[in-house]
Amino acid sequence: MRKAISVGRMGRRVVRLPPFPQTPHSLSRSPQSEGIDMASLQRARNLVCNFCWQNFFNTEQFQLLCLCRCEGNYCHNRITCKMTVQQINGSASNGCNWCSYIRTFTSGGEETRDPDDVLSISLCDFYPDYSSPTGKNMYYLSMDWESPKRETRGGWSLRIHAFTNSTDLAAPFVTARELQTEVYSDASRHQIRNWLAECADHSQCPEQVETILPTRVIEVAPAISPDRPRLLATTGKKGRYAALSYCWGSNSYGELRRSRLNQYLEHLDLEVLPQTLRDAIAVAKSISVPYLWVDALCILQDSDEDKSFEISKMERVYRDSLVTIVAANSEGVTQGFLQPRKMPMESFNIPFRLSGSQFGTMSVQELDEREYEESEEPINRRAWALQESMLANRYLIYSSHTLQWRCNAGVRNHGDSLHLVHYADDEQISRSFYTLNKPASDPKGELRRWMRLVSVYSKRSSSLSRDKLNAISAVARGFSPLLGPEYFAGLWQFSILWQLTWVPSCSWASEAMNTRPEVYRAPSWSWASVDGPLDYENIFPGPDGEVYLYKCDFISCQIEPKSAANPFGEVLAGSLKLQGVLRQGWFNPSENHILWADEDNDIARAIDAFCLTESRQGSSKEAEDNESTDQDSRLKAFHDESGNRPSMQVFCLPIWTFEKTIRLGLLLVKAEKETFKRIGSFENVPRTNFDHLSQREITII
Repeated sequence: MRKAISVGRMGRRVVRLPPFPQTPHSLSRSPQSEGIDMASLQRARNLVCNFCWQNFFNTEQFQLLCLCRCEGNYCHNRITCKMTVQQINGSASNGCNWCSYIRTFTSGGEETRDPDDVLSISLCDFYPDYSSPTGKNMYYLSMDWESPKRETRGGWSLRIHAFTNSTDLAAPFVTARELQTEVYSDASRHQIRNWLAECADHSQCPEQVETILPTRVIEVAPAISPDRPRLLATTGKKGRYAALSYCWGSNSYGELRRSRLNQYLEHLDLEVLPQTLRDAIAVAKSISVPYLWVDALCILQDSDEDKSFEISKMERVYRDSLVTIVAANSEGVTQGFLQPRKMPMESFNIPFRLSGSQFGTMSVQELDEREYEESEEPINRRAWALQESMLANRYLIYSSHTLQWRCNAGVRNHGDSLHLVHYADDEQISRSFYTLNKPASDPKGELRRWMRLVSVYSKRSSSLSRDKLNAISAVARGFSPLLGPEYFAGLWQFSILWQLTWVPSCSWASEAMNTRPEVYRAPSWSWASVDGPLDYENIFPGPDGEVYLYKCDFISCQIEPKSAANPFGEVLAGSLKLQGVLRQGWFNPSENHILWADEDNDIARAIDAFCLTESRQGSSKEAEDNESTDQDSRLKAFHDESGNRPSMQVFCLPIWTFEKTIRLGLLLVKAEKETFKRIGSFENVPRTNFDHLSQREITII
């Protein structure tokens, strides 16, 4: 099991490890007796100082660490040695790469190390459940120090990444290669062709066959004029094409309109096209893909009829593409995506022991430098790009650090540098596209995947508020076989009550504000009615009966879609009818608290109790005796929208319970004609506050 990770000194990700074993002894056999490869020995020997060579790298324990193939993500093989700060600084100054690397952690920090401080340096490796390529590419580095003069101890641990070149003797074990920052070169074009060829042999990937082309595509190199791409009306023609996923930005740059259609069918002027579109045409042309689909140039942007028709076909457009080109690192359409990427941080070359007679080398640096955070890419802040990133079968991803390939077989980096997505190894909680794209075999598993997807999607935005449901409609259609057929404004009939339990994300680091749009977009009970990051708790009713719905039953749901042709898209109205219990109270959003009304629903007493609490007048005994006040300090209530809100009368609808506690419920307010609207949620309320209440029919709009 992976150890818990936290942020430690200098902002590095650290992890506490078990106690270290004794430092191993260096080998006593002579090189000559083993017929050692003197060339590899000399290369490795020159990388480090005598002390590190004898006590760390030229040892049987280090060889065991280099060559072991442990199962799971944690290895119990470990090599340890002790050095003083003075030794480390002296050896680093004399050219020892390992001491130079260690010195980056012992100098320049908040604490000044005394020269006599002793540092215990330990290295062990680990294997995350998902990384690419697999091999001896990641290690835990731990440093514990003690100061004899100050009689203090301390330490930290972090993860480091190793790579080497393909000709090194260590290459069969250290399989990761140096990061490639040139994403548009002869080497990258050769890499793309190889990826396509390899994918053609993947049993889990569909065949690369010609398909019926979308309504319009860009012909990137017409036979009569290869340097003058043009728009092509396909009229049922078959072929192979690429699709583009990108950020358009806020400005208009020659998108397709009725007035430009005939001109674009003649030719597209590359000089006036924004850089991202030019780059996409160049990539398609360089890998001999004849056609390219780009929404802004292939859909009439001033025709609601054409847009509605093409949006309904979006799933097929991406799924049938030979490959989808993702301009992940580009903020807008004018920036392009083929620029060289930022060079990685400095690495340190150290020995890798294969045997007593043979050595290779590997370079090491902090793993945080290689861990890929997909959510930070500009493309992944765009609502429409989510389904574009899930519908296709093959992707060329021009990310912020390198060129990547993704298909059903996995993810690869250009040149086989390490690909590791932050916390992608636990598929139950992972929000990486690779794991989100894996369908479950049962409805409950698919619903978990959908709820994770909603959470990821909620952090994105669209230039048009009404596109909240449209922009995920094609993905929703793919969930229908196991969760459908009924789909209600972002929620499925299967276990629909569980899907009501979305809540605004609580992130102190985020400045995001949750709001509801001014113009109606979805029923108040749907996550689509709110803009801003949302979360679901990853829990479902279990067979043991400890977690279950509380006095809550689904009756019916009515949705009025804007277009009958797209039941997964925009809606005009919706209502949800269920059986449940309601308890009236007074909600104070600024304090995240509720004061209960009496059993006869006399809200006046709750308001009086609230005013008493606000003014802090009267004895504490009077407050304790007031039956309206809630005595459980664990109770928390949250408004769905951010900002300061006045206190208000609410009706509390419990949804699910764990043991003797209502873990989550909805805050409702009265709407017209005996209906309610959702305005928030509450949690951690003793069940005794609701056990005496009878079910009633409740309609939420």
